[in-house]
Amino acid sequence: MGSLTVANLQTNLAYRLGESSAPTDATLKAQRLEWMNMGYFNLARRLNWYWLEGSHSSNTNTAIVTGK
Repeated sequence: MGSLTVANLQTNLAYRLGESSAPTDATLKAQRLEWMNMGYFNLARRLNWYWLEGSHSSNTNTAIVTGK
């Protein structure tokens, strides 16, 4: 299998939807790309990959400032 590109994914999705080719409309392309990104993220999130789990720390410092 060769390299997989966004254009290949768009074409494969179009074929699965019963269309003859990938859309040429930029808005529809962007919408479908967003769908693919959401699907990929949801699938990857279910597998609990450690790099998708967020963690953070907050440094707090209570400073009393008096003003006159």
